[in-house]
Amino acid sequence: MRDWSLAILSALEPLPGAAVLARANQAVSDFPDFLRVLVADRRCQPGDPADPDADVLTRLLQGDAEGALSEAELLHNCIFLLNAGHETATKLIGNGIRP
Repeated sequence: MRDWSLAILSALEPLPGAAVLARANQAVSDFPDFLRVLVADRRCQPGDPADPDADVLTRLLQGDAEGALSEAELLHNCIFLLNAGHETATKLIGNGIRP
C-alpha cells in the first residue's frame, strides 16, 4: 500500500514526468483491486456500526440517511483516507524526530 500511496501522491508534484504519471496511473488501477478484496470480506463479516470503535470500512459500507456509497465512491474514499493518513503520519513522525 505504501508504494501505491507514494506513486499516487507523487503525481501531485508541480511537474511530474511521464514515468511518474505512468506509475501513478498504474497505482490508481492496482489499488482498487486490492481494496475490492477487503470490501468483499467486510461485506461478509461486517463490524457492528453501533460500536463506537467500529472500523472505518464498516461505517463507509453502512452509508447514511442519503444511502450507501457506490462502489467507485467507496473505493476512492478508501484510497483517499489511506493516502491522507499515510502521508500525514509519515511527515509528522519525520518532522517530530528531526533535531
